[in-house]
Amino acid sequence: LASLFQWSVEDPSFTRTHFCRLSEGPPLPMKIDAGELLPWARQQLQASKAVVFSSLDELPPEAARDKVPFRDLGIKSGVGIPLSAGGEPPVGGLTFNAAREARGWPPDIVPRPHPVAEVFANALARKRSEQALRESQERLDLATDAEGVGLWIIALSTEQVWVTPNIRQLFRFPAGRPLPYEDFADAIHPEDHETVRLGVTNSIETGMPLNLEFRLAFPDGSVRWVNSRGRPQPSNPGEPARL
Repeated sequence: LASLFQWSVEDPSFTRTHFCRLSEGPPLPMKIDAGELLPWARQQLQASKAVVFSSLDELPPEAARDKVPFRDLGIKSGVGIPLSAGGEPPVGGLTFNAAREARGWPPDIVPRPHPVAEVFANALARKRSEQALRESQERLDLATDAEGVGLWIIALSTEQVWVTPNIRQLFRFPAGRPLPYEDFADAIHPEDHETVRLGVTNSIETGMPLNLEFRLAFPDGSVRWVNSRGRPQPSNPGEPARL
């Protein structure tokens, strides 16, 4: 039977996310309090060490507590590989266990699961990074919504603009489509075009912060004042890449 477990700093318990068993056997719990039930195995995996045993009797004395859940689950021998990507601390483990009968794990067999474990580890690292980015974006949106502030970034090489949702609402831009800088220029009151153009150009050329007040003019004839602040961010010394 093979399992993929994950854990986090907030919850060090082993959470089973993937599982495959070729024969019937005792049910495998979704979550295991590894500190209580598998203290030795948890210590090994979280220290980036593989867990390898050909029989329960082969386990070291400090794994005495681990033998109980192994026996209850019908595990007779096994290999556990820590999941770690890019030198980061492990975020889970990939285990292959024999349940029908005990088996040996020759030295040439044990390294074989490692490439598989690396694939899983890299996938998990990407997933966690994407989740952290989404959570960061959600916190950012909550903060800006609460303060009535919108955020924007202009990529100077492409003149494409990233904005928070409330900026789209303020400028009455439709959701979901890319925003070229021309769309912003079109929304600015004709009498304020030159003021904005000079302010942006000066900030890019001098590296000074941008601080502008200008009007938005909408097709229905309404007008709204906006205060916009920014600063150039270089990608190379002396070369602004974003505003």
